[in-house]
Amino acid sequence: MNTKPSGNTLAFFLVALLTSAVFPLVSFAVGQMTEPIVIADALRGQKISDKITLINSENEKKNFQIKAEGAIKDWATFYQLNDPTKLISEVEVAPAFYHSIGVDFNVPSDVPNGIYKGTIDVIFSPEKSMSDRTATVNTSVSRPVSITVSDKEVVDVQASIVAISYTVKSGAPAQIRVTYDNNSNIAIKPSVQLKIANANFNAIFPYPDNMEAVKAGEHKEMPLIEWQTAGQSLGDYLAEVSILVNGQTVKTEKITFRIQNTGIAGMADISKIGGNDLTNTIMIGALIFAVLILVAVFILKRKKMAGI
Repeated sequence: MNTKPSGNTLAFFLVALLTSAVFPLVSFAVGQMTEPIVIADALRGQKISDKITLINSENEKKNFQIKAEGAIKDWATFYQLNDPTKLISEVEVAPAFYHSIGVDFNVPSDVPNGIYKGTIDVIFSPEKSMSDRTATVNTSVSRPVSITVSDKEVVDVQASIVAISYTVKSGAPAQIRVTYDNNSNIAIKPSVQLKIANANFNAIFPYPDNMEAVKAGEHKEMPLIEWQTAGQSLGDYLAEVSILVNGQTVKTEKITFRIQNTGIAGMADISKIGGNDLTNTIMIGALIFAVLILVAVFILKRKKMAGI
């Protein structure tokens, strides 16, 4: 018996497999990302932050109600990411858009150690046909939440250290972007140590006094770290950037850059690409899907020519 897969089978398998990888977002047509929120080693009295992404791929705006249920029902507060003081319980999302909001889990100061489970529920009214406008049945999409409360203090910080440009115009500042993901169960205020050996420069940039600490579970981008190149010789420089938490180094990154008479951007700022429009995601996915179709057709032709 010939056990080799046919050209049709290979093509179908390729397209089906890669389509599921390219379009995972489409399965969330309306609702929210449902990956569970799991928080370990939370401390009593602690505030833990996370993000909720609401999705509307339909052609009309949607109004979403947000609430918490279960053991963490009274722990959660929701707010606009650009204004944490603005608490919300519902959000309107434009057609073919996604919108992210913040959630704080405020662990009670008197709660016993243990695992506390619940859900974040997003409630919306599904689109109805013209023949069915009499009754409204709301739909709910839930995201599981599990919070383990303990007495153990854990410090776990992930830092991204990126040069804004690897070539700097003489007299302009060399700039470095630092972003934190605080996986600790405490708030932190990291410092940044910058060493440039061939310029005999060594300085510590403390955490800004006018900024709130990086809360547990929070992703935060910091003000740019700058080193003035005025008076420095043209040529290559090696910068060593270290992140310090409570005086302990948690990450060190080495960056090479050049001072020259003209500055050229060394990298694109990909954080500015895209935005909140689901259309961009779908268009990119459609382009990749078209390439996959061409690959499948090519496989079929090769199999046919080979007489398989």
